[in-house]
Amino acid sequence: MNIAGQQSGERADYKRLYPAALPTFDEIAEEEHNDRRALVYTLIRLNTERASPFSAEELSALDFGTAKAAYDLLVKKGLAEKLSPVEEIAALMSKDEMKAALIRRGISDKGKKQRVAEKLVDSGYRIDRRKHRERLFRLSESGVEAVGQYFKDWQEAVKRAIAALETLDYDEAISAYRIFDSKWGFAHTSGKKHTIFAHYDIPQSRFTFLERYPMRELNNTESFKRTLRACLLAGLMRGCQDSWPLRNDFESVCKEKLNCPRLLNLFDYDRNVLEEMKRQADFDAGNALQYYISHVEYLSRHRA
Repeated sequence: MNIAGQQSGERADYKRLYPAALPTFDEIAEEEHNDRRALVYTLIRLNTERASPFSAEELSALDFGTAKAAYDLLVKKGLAEKLSPVEEIAALMSKDEMKAALIRRGISDKGKKQRVAEKLVDSGYRIDRRKHRERLFRLSESGVEAVGQYFKDWQEAVKRAIAALETLDYDEAISAYRIFDSKWGFAHTSGKKHTIFAHYDIPQSRFTFLERYPMRELNNTESFKRTLRACLLAGLMRGCQDSWPLRNDFESVCKEKLNCPRLLNLFDYDRNVLEEMKRQADFDAGNALQYYISHVEYLSRHRA
């Protein structure tokens, strides 16, 4: 199905991209859903390789409930782990604060930070929740695994959508995104708040523009151009118009480098900005691709 080729005034069946809405934290807590999707959705912006603990406030929880509700459920469902009392004290208090607390209790304040924290816990010290309200946690092995699988499935869905859109097969692209959504949540960047097809608010003319844009500025192969168009269309379907992730999408499926001899002539910026862009483009060919993508996205918004 070529969506952009529909007659003027017709609309695609936008609702078919999304499955049923994801459950709220309250529904999961009440065991109405044996469903981890909303919980994993709260974790995907966390750096799974970070050694320091996370705060509950770092969770992407607002679409489904509060950060506190997310924290409690993540621990309950085994995706996150509470810190031990020693770890929590060491994370929330400075060494000087801990040493002062030990001195007030008549205990030696000698030792490294970890040892000082152990002494405090052994003495019965408890965190003052009026001063330290943060809820800290680390990802469990299951949590790290879930986030890793999320991104693996995400990359597969995007690659499948791009491959489909090289031949303008929108049905196949929709299917790729819907499979991902059914397992993990929402491909569209708006998340739970919108449960209709991603480009419901994007004019059909933008899809038509991207489908037909010839990319004459490029001295690249037709295969390169076709794949780049498909990447931009696949991004637009899920609400992504940011040149950085679109660059990453393209580089994951095509190794040919951008060949645009007059790239900087496409931009009406002052001299200092253009000089910095040239420096960045000379440093990394991917930066040049990113600039070009931003140019085409701009044209699709203003000429479509």
